[in-house]
Amino acid sequence: AFDRRAPGAAIEELNALSEDFNALLGMVQAHEAALLHQHELLAKHNLELRHEAFHDTLTGLANRAQFSQVVAAALERVQGQHELAVLFVDADGLKRVNDLHGHATGDRLLQEVATRLREALRDSDLVARLGGDEYAVLLEPLLQREHLPLLVGKIQRAMQAPLRIDAQLSLQPSVSVGWSIYPLDGQDVEALLAHADQA
Repeated sequence: AFDRRAPGAAIEELNALSEDFNALLGMVQAHEAALLHQHELLAKHNLELRHEAFHDTLTGLANRAQFSQVVAAALERVQGQHELAVLFVDADGLKRVNDLHGHATGDRLLQEVATRLREALRDSDLVARLGGDEYAVLLEPLLQREHLPLLVGKIQRAMQAPLRIDAQLSLQPSVSVGWSIYPLDGQDVEALLAHADQA
């Protein structure tokens, strides 16, 4: 307990020893506090690095690495017991927006598509940005295949409202969506993504 201190003494030599001992305790206490502070900073930094490693910095969604990890874990867990689906979503017209209005406007469009995607899906569904104009969604469990076209329609309706950039500029978000179903269309993450991309 480095915050404790030795009491003073009536005998001069013992009092001097007590003061030296207290000074040493003060130095150790300050050093311990500095170490604890440094540890807290390192722990916070590690959490930030971990977040950056598994999240897209522009949209805050999961990135490709996290999406692949979660889908692989889901495939291992279900092992054919029930179906799951992967959606591949393209934000249409991003290159044209970047060319005409600049990359900042393109980034704003990507963020809005991410927000609308997230709002159109269940909290349990994983939404990721794979990079560029590409997003992916894991639907687990997939209760009925017949729900997929309805869900795609819901996603496309969520994009219908214009995105106001400023007083002069308004964009119309739109997306193309394909899907794949495990185990019908693929047995691993890459196969499911590739099939959904082609679709």
